[in-house]
Parts: sequence; C-alpha cells; structure tokens
Amino acid sequence: MNPTKNPVNSDLLSGTWALLYTAPLNEEIVDRYAGTEEGPFLSRIKPLAFGTIKQTRSLQIIDSINGSVKNIADFSFLGINGSLCINAAAVKSLEPDTQGVRLLVTFESFVLTINRIRVATISLAFIKPKGWVDTTYLDDDMRVGRGDKGSIFLAVRTKMVPSL
Repeated sequence: MNPTKNPVNSDLLSGTWALLYTAPLNEEIVDRYAGTEEGPFLSRIKPLAFGTIKQTRSLQIIDSINGSVKNIADFSFLGINGSLCINAAAVKSLEPDTQGVRLLVTFESFVLTINRIRVATISLAFIKPKGWVDTTYLDDDMRVGRGDKGSIFLAVRTKMVPSL
C-alpha cells in the first residue's frame, strides 16, 4: 500500500514531521516508554516531575541528503516553556531485508532549551546510542513508521518552525 517505493531514497522523506500518534506495536515485548507521546527520553523524566511536565508538541526533522535527524520535544514545566532536541546521524541500511526502508541512527547529542535560552548541550559520543526507524508508508503529507524500541508512529509534514 506504500505509494513510495524505497522511501529512504525518496526526496519526500526529508522535511519537518509533526507526530500525531504513537503506540507500542506489541505491548507484550515493547520497551514500556517507546510508544509514549513524549518518546523514550522525556517519558523517563516525566514521572520524576510528579505531573508538572506537559508535552506540547513533538517534531522530527529529517535531512536524508546530509544524513541527519533531529527529534524535538517541546514541553512546559510549571508554566515555563522548554525544548529537548536530540541530534542524530542517519545512514541508509544496506541489509537486503531493510534496504530502502530503514534508516540507522546514531544519537550524537541533546540540547535542552528553557524559554528559548540554551541551557545545556550534552554530547552522547561516549556512549553512542544507536537505533533504527523503518518508514513503512510515505507520501507527500504523511509518514508511518516503526522504531527499534517497538513503537509505531504516524506523522504529518508540517511547516512549523522548531523552537531551537
């Protein structure tokens, strides 16, 4: 049903995508944080804040030509706006069963911004966390994918400007 053959090789993949929906693909074997609205990182911090952190939007910026991905989670904390941006390098999978569908990602750093002021930039080079994302449906306006932590997601193309 995918109208785009080899989505990771398509120009349609690059752009800014707004997350509309995410859920675990299989609730029995999934990382319990993978299918949350906040994503695995912010969802681990949220319980420690006792309900004071609220996700306001989640964006993903993909630049397939230059091999980069940015996952951006905007949030409010006690009425203060912030943003967490996780930066990653991305390469196309060359494995025969995932070629044309899978991007392999290596997370490089994250940036925490509070009230549009960069508070911290933390390199992840010392642990080099890796993952992948399969694009199973891609057209001009919509993308459906599956992540390595067991989540499935629906995103739409947007012209929103990230708050970096």
